[in-house]
Amino acid sequence: MAEAQRRRRLATLEEYLSSMAAGNPAWRQKAVQKNDTFIGRLEREDGRGRSEGVQCRPSPPQAPDSGAPAPPVQLLWSPEEGRHLVASRDIAAGEEIFREPPLVLTPRPYAEPVCLACLAPLKADWSGCGGCGAPLCSPPCDGELHGAAECCLMAGLGLQQDRGQLLLLNQLLTTTRTLLLLQEAPQAGHIVEAMQSNTEKRRRSGVAQAMEKRVMEGLKRLGMKEEEGVVRHICGVFDTNAFVVDGGRALLPLAALMNHHCGANTQHWFHRGMLVVRAARSIPKGEALTNTYTPVLWGNRARAAYLASSKLFTCRCERCLDPRELGSHLSSVRCRQCQGGVLTPPSSPAETVWRCEGCGESVAAAAVEAMVRAAATMAKGAVGDPAELLAVTCQLSRLVGERHYVTVGAKYALIEAIMAGRLQDVPGADLRRVVDLCGDLLHIADLLDPGLSRLRGVLLLEQVRAAAELLRRQTAGDFSAVSSVTDNEEDATITATSIACDFTCDEKVPSQLSLIQFSL
Repeated sequence: MAEAQRRRRLATLEEYLSSMAAGNPAWRQKAVQKNDTFIGRLEREDGRGRSEGVQCRPSPPQAPDSGAPAPPVQLLWSPEEGRHLVASRDIAAGEEIFREPPLVLTPRPYAEPVCLACLAPLKADWSGCGGCGAPLCSPPCDGELHGAAECCLMAGLGLQQDRGQLLLLNQLLTTTRTLLLLQEAPQAGHIVEAMQSNTEKRRRSGVAQAMEKRVMEGLKRLGMKEEEGVVRHICGVFDTNAFVVDGGRALLPLAALMNHHCGANTQHWFHRGMLVVRAARSIPKGEALTNTYTPVLWGNRARAAYLASSKLFTCRCERCLDPRELGSHLSSVRCRQCQGGVLTPPSSPAETVWRCEGCGESVAAAAVEAMVRAAATMAKGAVGDPAELLAVTCQLSRLVGERHYVTVGAKYALIEAIMAGRLQDVPGADLRRVVDLCGDLLHIADLLDPGLSRLRGVLLLEQVRAAAELLRRQTAGDFSAVSSVTDNEEDATITATSIACDFTCDEKVPSQLSLIQFSL
């Protein structure tokens, strides 16, 4: 019985994969021409011509392939990996692998108000829907997610009288929108039923059980009498497979078939209502397509804890098995006994000490973990203000070290805070700091997230923006505005110039920068 069910679900997903051909015209292109460029493909796919601010040579036109669309991926099953996607041919770095519209799109299950029609964030004084009182844009947006059937259901929550029900509303929408879809399109029910829900594992999770109970009680208030097993499966499907998108989360059955890897070979983003999946590096035929479910700049233990609690599995990739995290030492803590040494996490949970690779000093694991928790608390307190973030970054560097993931996260936040405003208003010392910080984090990205990755794209873009502004000020003769953190004007000018020259001479950079431009 279990084998027959597995085969039926696999056949359903294979049929769904075949149905994606109409929305993926790139599948007609059997192979990427050697003289084609990544940025050229981006421009053609986006339909906007040459990218603003990025110069490149035009690519020769490609003759359309008249054959039937051939997906670059195929669906396989194995006892170790379950259902997963593998490359059915060689896939070039930067090549679009597939696009997929969401099967269901809902707000995240938090209390923040978002427009139910378009998922745009709303201010505290949002206007309610005339029918059910649920949050909507004012004046009305052109979103179509909040339909009449949903409006009739949500009227039962009484949001017009009590906006305190907003959290329950957002938690219910995942299930109600899925149930409404199944009523309108029964075929979608087969796809949802075929997706992994980890139902048995979730029975042992107190958090999952509490959420499912809350959803069941909310559905009863709305007058929806659904079987508990169906609701449990829907909740499990979303928690196991959903992708975070702007303002909400999306159920994407094909993309969900990419297995997790902390060094994924794909990148994805939500663009014009579609999830776009591209190869971050060359993927040979037969290699599994992978996606990372966790932020790259989290340390091993933070990623493992998240995967265990939310995805209910343990990752065994090369990075997770390496206490040094592929040489990045993102989880290592500075040693207080020697200069430059780091305390490396134990390779086995049974070990109770961290040891310095430089001087051999050992520290109890409990003491180190308490220090890391204190650092994480300190980092959470600094948000948005560059001066405060700079001070916290310096404190974290002394507490856990320059390379620890808590410090690295603070550095990334500092870059974002400095570059959020008008560049003309940013002090030269801060621009110089951004150039240096981006260089430090790019070294980490090269180890942990190489290729055409979003992280590398952001860092490259901000480094170039800061360097270009320094050069603009130099050209204008404003040497005081170009001064570096050390107030050495000559060094700052030379360094900024060399960075600009490096990017000008490196033909790969426009392609890398265009990746983040289109993804944002």
